[in-house]
Amino acid sequence: MSLADELLPRDAYALYGFVSALTWLVWDIVITLEDEIRYIWRSSWSPCKFCHFYARYFGLLLLISMGSPWVGWTIGTPPSTAYCRVMGIYQSAIGGVVMIGTQTILVVRVYALYGCKRSVLVLLVTAFVLQYLTGISIMLVDLFSGRQYDRVLVYTSQELDYYTCITTALSNARLAIWLPSILFETLLFAMTATKIHQEGGSRSLISFPIFTDGAWYYIITLLLSIICQIAWSLEWGNVISFVYPWNIAVLCFSGPRLNLNLRKIHGKAASIVELTTMYETEVEYRESSSDSSLLWS
Repeated sequence: MSLADELLPRDAYALYGFVSALTWLVWDIVITLEDEIRYIWRSSWSPCKFCHFYARYFGLLLLISMGSPWVGWTIGTPPSTAYCRVMGIYQSAIGGVVMIGTQTILVVRVYALYGCKRSVLVLLVTAFVLQYLTGISIMLVDLFSGRQYDRVLVYTSQELDYYTCITTALSNARLAIWLPSILFETLLFAMTATKIHQEGGSRSLISFPIFTDGAWYYIITLLLSIICQIAWSLEWGNVISFVYPWNIAVLCFSGPRLNLNLRKIHGKAASIVELTTMYETEVEYRESSSDSSLLWS
C-alpha cells in the first residue's frame, strides 16, 4: 500500500471528524443558548458555573484551535517536522485539559446524589486526583520517551506537494493512555447505578430525567474513552482520526448539558448540590405522603 493510499484516507477521516464534531457542538450551544442564559448566566457565581463555562466554551476554543488531527490548520501549507511534533503534543493534551471541567461537574453530581456525605467527597476527590496524575504521567511517558513525529511527502504534482504529519515511533505507554479515565468514569457510573438501584430502580429515581441524564452522560464519555483507547492501542489511524475530535466535543457537551438540564427541571438557577438535594427531599416527601394516605385509606 502506498503512502497516498494510507494517509490520504486518514487525513480525510480526520477532517470529517473535526468538522462534524465542531458543527454538532456549536449546534448544541445554539439550541440551548436561551435556556443557558436563563439558568446559568443569570445564576449566582459558583464552582459549577465556572466549570460549565470552562468545559463548554474554553473546550470549544481548544477544539477549534487544534484543527484536524495530525495536521492541524496547515491547509495548503506544508508542515515542518517541528510543527508536527508541537501539534501532536498539543492535540494529545487537549483532552486532559477539557476533561477537568466536565469531570468536576460529574463528581459534584455524584457527591450531591449521595447526600453530600464527606466520605463520598473524599473518595471522589481522591479517585479524581489519582486518575488525573496517573493519566498525565502516562501521557508524558508516551509523548517524550517513545513517540516520534515527522512530516512526510504523500504525493507530488505540478500543482501541489502534499505533506502530512505522521508518528514514526510509538511507546508501549499508549496501551494505557486512556485507562485512568476509563476506570474513573466506570466508578462514577457504578456509583450512580448503585444509587438508582438502592432507591428502587424504575419505581422512583430512574423514571426522572434528573437521574437518567447522569447515567447517559457517563455512558457516552465512557464509550468514547474506550473507543479511543482501542483505536490508539491497535494503531487504527482512520478510527482515531475521526473519533478523537468527537471525544473532545462530548467532553464539552456532557458535563455542561447535565448541569443545564438539572436546573431546567427545577425551573430555577441553582447549584447542582442544591438541585439534587432539593429533588431528593421532594421524592422523600411524596413517598411519605403516599404512605400516609395508604394508612388512612
